[in-house]
Amino acid sequence: MNINTEKNDKYTKYARKYPAIAAMLLPSMALTHYLYNLEIFKELFKQISDSWEFVILFIPSALIFSSIGYLARDFFRSISKILFQYPLFKEDETCMPTTDLLIYKKSSYSSTYIDKIMNHIEKDLGLKLKRKEEQSLNETEARKEIANAVQLIRNKTRGDKILLQYNIEFGFCRNLMGGLAVSLIFTILLIISSIVQGIPCNMQTIFMIIEIIVFILAYIFLKYRGRAYARQLFTAYLTTKK
Repeated sequence: MNINTEKNDKYTKYARKYPAIAAMLLPSMALTHYLYNLEIFKELFKQISDSWEFVILFIPSALIFSSIGYLARDFFRSISKILFQYPLFKEDETCMPTTDLLIYKKSSYSSTYIDKIMNHIEKDLGLKLKRKEEQSLNETEARKEIANAVQLIRNKTRGDKILLQYNIEFGFCRNLMGGLAVSLIFTILLIISSIVQGIPCNMQTIFMIIEIIVFILAYIFLKYRGRAYARQLFTAYLTTKK
């Protein structure tokens, strides 16, 4: 199998499939508790112990939501990009951490190190990026130039295994957020349905709170992993053999 194909398969598995399926776990449990409290199922399973009743209801619920997550993984990815990545980093990537690292006034890098990266880009890619004084005069254009350069740098560093892991971690957090946004809608609908039917919704509410907490954590880690990926990208680029 081609090396790039193997890496794409690994990214698809860990950064798209797994977060989509994981995001559907909590609503499947919320659905199980919802069905558990319906009178029709209480009558149906009255000869079965509560624990077995829960298991019998959970298995199909988990399978249904796992299938939804698996089939909708690209949809979740699109949602996460539109709702979270683009507002946070902009669609044209001019506010991505990779861009900020080469903006002198925003970067955690020293001016000397930024100059080293820019010199390497100019020599390797033939792109002359704006330096410190020029950036202060036209930062918007400088950001566009850096974003364009970063797209080419990614192609140069596709073979870096460490960078791939950073990319997977960033993609996992981003795509998990998209899946959690959908799972929250499912859980809220179950809570509303429970209230309408006058059945307990305490567990569904707890699952909703857990989803919100996990969502917030994923958002925090998204920003952190984005910065970590950006630093590794330039490290990999400077050390990649031509």
